[in-house]
Amino acid sequence: MTQGKIERYHRSMKNVLLLEHYYSPDELRERLTEWVAYYNHQSYHESLLKVRPADAY
Repeated sequence: MTQGKIERYHRSMKNVLLLEHYYSPDELRERLTEWVAYYNHQSYHESLLKVRPADAY
């Protein structure tokens, strides 16, 4: 079950990141940082009973 959750996290990240082209490692790093912040602090997760991961932690 835990492995499935991390695989889903990686699939979600990959789907978002593949929508754009990145021309430098810094640009990709910045976008990853933005996505992780959104995922942990703004998005609600059904598996957490509609709670943000940062709030559940």
